[in-house]
Amino acid sequence: MKRLHQYQEEAEATLNSLEGLQSVGTDSFFYTRLRARMESTPPNFWVRAAYFLSRPAVSLSILFLLLLLNGFLIFGDGPESEEGQQHDYVTQQISYFDNLNNP
Repeated sequence: MKRLHQYQEEAEATLNSLEGLQSVGTDSFFYTRLRARMESTPPNFWVRAAYFLSRPAVSLSILFLLLLLNGFLIFGDGPESEEGQQHDYVTQQISYFDNLNNP
């Protein structure tokens, strides 16, 4: 019974502590800065472009595309170099002359 009475007293004390609260106000400095920001000129093209590119989804997708392109260029089958073509031509000529000499 004593515990119930203690809990009720603590609840009353907590509720009484909330009676003196007032709403929170802001300084006039906040409103002047807010108004100045709202009335300022819109950002130019470069500011908007930098803002767009700095978004994580955009920057990570660009990075992924660059890495994918890099991997494709490194591991992809590119056109054969001229040195490889000359090597094939020399190999064909040697094979031709070997077949002529050894029937």
